Amino acid sequence: FFVVSYLSAILSERIFIAQRLNEEVLASMQEGVAVVSADGILVYVNSEFLRLFPEAQKGRDFGPVAEAIFIPEDESTRLPSLLARGGEQDFIIRRQGRVAAERPPFEARVSGIRLRRNDSMYGLLFLVSDLTLRQRMEKAERNLEHTSAVSTMAAGLAHEILNPLASLRSAVQEIGDSFPEGSENRLLTGVIISQS
Repeated sequence: FFVVSYLSAILSERIFIAQRLNEEVLASMQEGVAVVSADGILVYVNSEFLRLFPEAQKGRDFGPVAEAIFIPEDESTRLPSLLARGGEQDFIIRRQGRVAAERPPFEARVSGIRLRRNDSMYGLLFLVSDLTLRQRMEKAERNLEHTSAVSTMAAGLAHEILNPLASLRSAVQEIGDSFPEGSENRLLTGVIISQS
């Protein structure tokens, strides 16, 4: 009896530590995480998911969140359809800008969760990424490419202008050397050389 109670205490402590570790990892993720059971209840939501979808509350109905993620009129976004679809393969939903809902653009990856003991569908796992930062980076990258192209063009243009100017400068210098020191022509050739 003593051995069994000692081992169960050790096992319960390890389970508690594993649960706390799982909760801490999920809570600190940069992606929103939500688990929806097959009966449409939000079993788990982390803080990032709550930031993106404030209407999501653990233990509440998934319906209001589904309307925010999906197009409400689409029959394929009803929970039974999602469960059937999630059971077959993962899929991605992208929303570029939900101005009416005042949400940032996001990408949601949906996966089915199966119970191993009887291979039945438990529910769905949602991983939601805020695309705002990614879109800013893409815009900055496009601006950088544009700036790079302009600087390359400017360097080429400067090179094309510099070659004739160098030839012109050399020729004017030779002509200026042929005039006597202090003459008006020599002064004018000096101005041309300094300006070029």
